[in-house]
Amino acid sequence: MGEKIPYKARKPGSGRKKRKPEYDARKKLKEQLDAAVVLYNSEMSLQAIAHALSLNPIKVRKLLITAGVYESDTAKLVQQTFGSFRSTQSYSAAVTSTMSALQLSRPSVTSYLPYEKGVYFPEEAEAANISAGAERQRHYRAVVALRKNPYEENLWKCAVAFRGYKFKTLSGLPFTYKLKKGRGDEFTKELWIEKEDFAEVPPPKFKRLTVGGEVRLMGGYLVKCESVEKNPDGSIAVIHCTADLETGNGNPADGRKVKGTIHWVSAAHAVDAEVRLYDKLFTEANMNAIPEGSDYKDYLNPESVVVRKDCKLEEALADAKPGEQFQFVRTGFFTPDSKNPGVYNRVVTLRDSFKPAK
Repeated sequence: MGEKIPYKARKPGSGRKKRKPEYDARKKLKEQLDAAVVLYNSEMSLQAIAHALSLNPIKVRKLLITAGVYESDTAKLVQQTFGSFRSTQSYSAAVTSTMSALQLSRPSVTSYLPYEKGVYFPEEAEAANISAGAERQRHYRAVVALRKNPYEENLWKCAVAFRGYKFKTLSGLPFTYKLKKGRGDEFTKELWIEKEDFAEVPPPKFKRLTVGGEVRLMGGYLVKCESVEKNPDGSIAVIHCTADLETGNGNPADGRKVKGTIHWVSAAHAVDAEVRLYDKLFTEANMNAIPEGSDYKDYLNPESVVVRKDCKLEEALADAKPGEQFQFVRTGFFTPDSKNPGVYNRVVTLRDSFKPAK
């Protein structure tokens, strides 16, 4: 038999180094607690505090419960019931028992219990605000979603998830990237949406907004169409919706599934613009293959340029300069016209994931 190697005690501070040594969950939680309490004491509503802290109202309430400044009959009942089970059960089992005793969902029970470790930040939060484990989970979810549905929206989620991540090129050089600030619009009561994102009588597989249907506003809340107003010619003039203000940074507490996501701009802050949609100049891909003696004018594409006036863009584009490039969701990449202020030219098209039934 080989010689027994004596045990060697590990030196303090040795072992695998922490990936994010600067991250302190308790410190982050305290910062959020202090900020929420200050705003709450200034008599701000939960929705207003949530907007200021980039959290949803449920997490704000949970922060205030943790700080001991928020009280309600429901919170008191949930905490007392949970405490009676927690003395003999694990945390998860006590939550399950409380669910059964009060006939509440798991998210509803946990939303009235104080934080023990730290706040779960939304997907858009900076990586410095979350732990290394939470960051790995964010990367994993983004990649899985992209592989399952390789659409533009999921590709953007991957770009957001990996911002600030330290990559290496094939030659071994390190690189990382940052994202410029995008949407600057506030969520107001009146919004503009794309005409194609609403259908009073939806075709098969239509996942956007319909009467009685529910969708997520990109980067915002879930909204449900309650009714519509029409113009004298029968076209849609106004869509009346209700918003679920507790879904700003997550899924609804009752677990309902909403598949569609549409983009929007605030009616109060939108920028007016003219948009020119450039496409192929000819109807034939190879003009050298047309019959000899044919007139090339017969093959001109009548929709090689389509001009859309009175378009509504995000407020952040008010100061855009020629040469800068922006992606308009499901439409393409655009750049401001160099000679005509307020005009945007499409330079690259995108493929829309939805194709109406013929």
